[in-house]
Parts: sequence; structure tokens; C-alpha cells
Amino acid sequence: MKKISIIVPIYNEEENLRKCIESLINQTYKELEIILINDGSTDKSKEIIESFKDKRIVAIHKKNTGISDTRNTGIDKSTGDYIMFVDSDDYLELNCIERLIETAEKENSEIVMFNYYLETPSKRIEIKLPKIEARNLKEDKDLLTKIHLGPCTKIFKSELIKDNLFPLNLKYEDVPFVVEAVIKAGKISFIPDYLYHYVIKKSGETITRDERIFDIITICAIVEKKLEQINYVNKTNFFVKVLSYYLKNSRYIPNINLRNEFIDAVYIYLKRIDKDWRKSSYLKQESKIKRVIITHKSLLKIVNKLKK
Repeated sequence: MKKISIIVPIYNEEENLRKCIESLINQTYKELEIILINDGSTDKSKEIIESFKDKRIVAIHKKNTGISDTRNTGIDKSTGDYIMFVDSDDYLELNCIERLIETAEKENSEIVMFNYYLETPSKRIEIKLPKIEARNLKEDKDLLTKIHLGPCTKIFKSELIKDNLFPLNLKYEDVPFVVEAVIKAGKISFIPDYLYHYVIKKSGETITRDERIFDIITICAIVEKKLEQINYVNKTNFFVKVLSYYLKNSRYIPNINLRNEFIDAVYIYLKRIDKDWRKSSYLKQESKIKRVIITHKSLLKIVNKLKK
């Protein structure tokens, strides 16, 4: 029976942590290694972790070093045939692991992806990925623009990611990790089940962003080097996908000077990637109005100012 290591980074999550852990220990699939890593929490997270006596739990308490280092610690300590990441405020459907292992073993897959629920304060939203039939990046050059770029909506074969670490001291660290895994994977499976509950504590309108928003450009530069190594031909669509999201949400940067500086930096980056990036086929997914706003810097700045 194959074992799966579930890595849970924890920092001050006493409100939702118990529900998260209970969804793991009560999985219908029992061959689990549940690695709970307390990243220097100052609330009651440590007490909650230690209240669970399940022998499959590996509890690690360490000083605060951030989510990337914490996930890397989990990868290093894991002993399972497969690895899954779960955020400490989220939770799983109770048949989640069973479905994923069943699919991975049946199809001999190195990554299994699936749909998920977005749990907002007011409602549950089904997040359905585009239909994915390709088994790897060679079969579908646009695969990176179709998948969710977070690590939590997937399981990975351990040998695929043991040497693939999250970059330290950067936000949006998920992106290069997932891209690297997809590049290496010979076979990827997708199942249409909704198996993960991604919890949003606040509505999108209350989210604010600070100067660390610029980390996404650094992250893109890291990914760019990875894509250059494999001569990836559809990098324009990929970077337009990633950065157009942050352009659309740039209004959440409260400091107007910082906001406009970020918009300028994104436009400079995209123009360097491809001077014709505005013609990207990925943008056709947006409404005509949004497409016009995203691709015209001065208009975007005006719209942001009006919305604020």
C-alpha cells in the first residue's frame, strides 16, 4: 500500500487548524504520514497540534522562517511515495487521498490535479479547471496557462519533487515550484472531483497589497530561466496569465505611487518578454472591456483611481 506524506505549514492558525487536521486523520485512505510543521506560532497552534494523538502525525516545532522554508522542511522529512501540501486553514474532502492515490496508481502518474472549492465568508464557489487531456508539457504547450499554479490542488510523486524546493524569502513562491514539477513530469492526470476546500477569511474587496507585490516580477524572472532551459515557446501566454491577474487587482495597492510604480514595472517586463504581448491569445478569455483596460497602462491607472 502506497504511503502519502501530507505537509501542513502552520503559523498562528488556531481558528481553523483543528478542522484541517481532523479532515486529514479521518481520510478514508489510511496509509498517511501527516507532517504538521509549527513555524514559530505565538497563538495556541502548538497546543492544538499536540492534542492529537494519532501515530501517523509527525509534529515539528521550529522558529519562524516563513512558508517556503517550512514546506522545504516537510519535503526533506517526508518518507511517503507521494507528497501533498495542505494549508493549515484549509481542509479536504474525506475521500480526497483515496481518489488521488487510486488515480495515480492506475494511470502511473507523477502529478494528479483536481478541482476545488473556494470557501468565502458568504458562499462556496466551485473552481473548475479547464478540461485537461494532455499528459505532459510536450503534448500541450499551453498546459502551464491552464493549470492552477498553487501546490495544494495536486499530489506529486515524491521522487519528482525531492530536489525541487520553494524559493526563500519571496511571496508567490508556489509558481516556480509548480512550474518545475510540470516541466519534469512525464505523466500528469486530472480528475474532475472537487476534493479541496480553499478557505478565504476575508472577501476580495478587503485584500490590500504592500511593496512585496513586486516579488511577483522576481518570481517571473525565476520561472523565465526555467522555461528558457527547455526552449518553451508559449512563454508570452504564461507571463500574461500570471501578470494580468496582478494588473487587474492592482487597485488593492493602497499607496497610489506604489501602485503606479508596480503597473509600470509589469508593463516593462511584459514588453521585454514580447513587444506584442497585447496580442496574446490568453487575453481573449477576458471580456473586451477588461482586455482594453489591462492592455492600456494610462487607462488602467485611471480606472484604479476611480475604483478606489
